Amino acid sequence: EGSVLIDADNEITITVPFSTDLSNFTLTGVITEGATIVPSFASITEYTGVITFVVTAEDGIAQKEYTLEIVRAPASSANDLLTFDFMMLGNEAGNLTADVTGSINGDSHRIDLTVPYVTDLTQLIATFTHSPYACVYVTGPVITAPEQQCTGVNVNDYSTYLTYTVVAE
Repeated sequence: EGSVLIDADNEITITVPFSTDLSNFTLTGVITEGATIVPSFASITEYTGVITFVVTAEDGIAQKEYTLEIVRAPASSANDLLTFDFMMLGNEAGNLTADVTGSINGDSHRIDLTVPYVTDLTQLIATFTHSPYACVYVTGPVITAPEQQCTGVNVNDYSTYLTYTVVAE
């Protein structure tokens, strides 16, 4: 995930998210059918600086040189919880009988949901979205050390308050 720019001098710049691991990745690309490229895309698995590629045409004579630079985008400072819901699917253990959409108040940093009366609040899984590249953690009376949360995965006890913290990239 990133943006690609190829300028008139055959310089290729790829901008990737700040948190991208440049020491272990797969580079892919497309060249003209019958042409060859050195080094091959598959041989590039880490980035330590500008890479020069030579593409040779199918005739074996015509060549063009390209340089590749990978640039990390600035770290995002966004740390918002955008949506927060309880979905019936996945919450069978909590006996949730209807999808419930949360109301997020950004000023008070509060999320309100009203669930059906028969819902087991101790067995619910939240589905949420947050700022890109941020991480979400929860703490509460029983969870004393922050636990990372994944949307649609973690079972939590909502019978008492929980504190969700969204940490920017």
